[in-house]
This record gives sequence, C-alpha cells and structure tokens, in this order.
Amino acid sequence: MPSIKDDTAIKILFEASPDMLAILDKNGKIVDCNAQCAKNLGYEKSEMIGMIGPIDMVLERDRHIAVDGFEKVVTNGINHNVSFEMKRKNNTTFSTLWSGAVLHDESGNIEGYLVTGKDLTAIKNLENELIVSRDRIKINRFSILGELSAKLTHDIKNPLSSIFNRVDLIKMTTKEEKTLEHCDKIKYSLDQILRQINDVTDFVRIPPIKLQKNSLQELLKNTLEYVDIPNKISIELPKDDHEINCDESQLIIVFTNLISNAVQKLGDDGKISIQYDSTSTSHLISVIDSGESIPDYVMPRIFEPLFTTKQKGTGLGLASCKSVMVNHGGSISVKNNPVTFTIILPKNQLA
Repeated sequence: MPSIKDDTAIKILFEASPDMLAILDKNGKIVDCNAQCAKNLGYEKSEMIGMIGPIDMVLERDRHIAVDGFEKVVTNGINHNVSFEMKRKNNTTFSTLWSGAVLHDESGNIEGYLVTGKDLTAIKNLENELIVSRDRIKINRFSILGELSAKLTHDIKNPLSSIFNRVDLIKMTTKEEKTLEHCDKIKYSLDQILRQINDVTDFVRIPPIKLQKNSLQELLKNTLEYVDIPNKISIELPKDDHEINCDESQLIIVFTNLISNAVQKLGDDGKISIQYDSTSTSHLISVIDSGESIPDYVMPRIFEPLFTTKQKGTGLGLASCKSVMVNHGGSISVKNNPVTFTIILPKNQLA
C-alpha cells in the first residue's frame, strides 16, 4: 500500500504543499491526502479515505474528463494539467487543474498513484476582475464617445441639412443630365455620412424604452421610408398584421439597420423577406435576405461594438440593435442558409 508516513521529510512537504495532494491505491481509492486537499473540498481527512479520487468529488458533467485523465495516468505513467470542476462537501463548486503519476514499489510494480490539484478560484477571480476592468474602460470610452457624438450631431447635421436643401434646389432648377448625375452622387455621399452619424448616436444615446402597442405592419412601413430600396430588390412583408408592445422609435432603429444592411449586401438585385412567428411568450420577427452567407469568422463577433467588415462602416449598427433588444428584455440572433436575423420580443411587457 502506498504511504508517505515512514519518511518525515516527505510527510512535511506533503502537508505543507499549497496544492491538493492525494495518494490512491491501485483501484483509485484515496488512502491519504494532505490538509490542503481536505480543506479545499470541505471534508475531514478521515471522510476522504476510501473515496474514489477525485471522481467522487468531481462535478457530474465533468466526470468523463476526470476519468479520461486518470486513464492516461494508468496508461502513460503520468498526465499533466487536466481541468475540470470539483464539488465540495457543501455542494459549492470550483475550478481545478490536476496532474497525476504512477507510484512504483522497489521492484518496479505499480503500488498506487499520486494526484495533485490546483484550486483555480483565485485565478478565476482575477480573470473576472480583469473583465470588469475592461468593461469599465469600455464604459468610460463610450461615455466620452457619447459626449462627442452629441456635439458632432449638432455641428454636422445642420450643415448637412443645408447641403441637402441646396442639392435639391439645384435638381429642381436644371435639366442638365451631368449636373443631375453629380447631384445624385452628392446625395448618396451625404446619406452615407448621415447614416454613420446616426449609427453612433443610436448606440451611445439609447434612452429608456417607452412601451406602447404598435402595429407591426405600420412599424415596417415607417422603417421603409428611411431606407433607399433599389428597384430590383423586392421586400416581402408579413401577410398578417400583429400587435406588439415596444418602443416604436427604437424598433425602427433595429429594422432600419437590418434592412439597410441587407440592401447593402444584395447590391442592386435580390429579395428581403420579413417574417413573423410567435410562441406563447414571445414575438419572433425575422429579416431574411437572399445574399451570400456571413463568413464563419464574422459570426461570433457580429454584434460587438466597433467590429465591422465594411470599409465605411462604424461597427455600431448591429451593436445598437442588440442594445435595443436587451432594453426590451428580448434578444437578437443570426444564422446562415439563408442569412436570417431574428429578434425576439417578450409578450408579457406592459404597455
């Protein structure tokens, strides 16, 4: 039977280790463990003797990982850094990292196993603190961005309106085709600038929602007034109307972004279908386009602020959509084949 009781120096090192240490017999049962192991797991040492270690104390969903890791110790003689969640006696859980090695007697026969575990709680806490710190930095940046966007909106939109009006005036007073063509290009560029300004302001200045009953058909028709749809792109709306509780102005932001993105992706030809479905608790509204699939590398980051694959994009449009849906207690998701953005709105919100 493996034991360290006969060697005082080893016994001192065994007990003084900051890691969890346990000695197992050939069947995997604990025959000894150090104080740190018992303390971390919330048992008395006497209670742990005879338990299958560390399987009896592994969170059920991770037991296959622990079993596979121990089998590699048996097969290879050693195995390092197997990560799984452990369960304490009081049923609380914590992350751990285990290694193991075979113990041999003087004749080279397998006598048992030594397993060592690290409690990763402190590391996990540090990771969480770093995440919180990064989030605070983001919040501070977006706060500054909000102040800047408010100033830019005031300082840029007024001159833009003046330019728009003068371009329209030129179009009304000339029949010169080249001049009209230049005017259309100017208006297109102005629209691009205005959309980027709106993306920023929509993201950083989303106010508290004001819920009221709205017609889905009316919301979509109002949205289409803000989107320039090429003649060869067809828009299919839901056949039936549905009443939903939402903030009209914020839902129009979502639909405008989703439909505009689909139009940009399709170019001059294609189809956009807007479909409605529901469950007992939610409204499901999908915007489906006939364009190319979204690349796999884009999918995990598509709703991240400032992430964009467009040369002239802000990366805030879909992030704004996500913020609006979170404010409504709902969600937004995307999938391919075909490209489908689905928003989910809860039905139980009071208008």
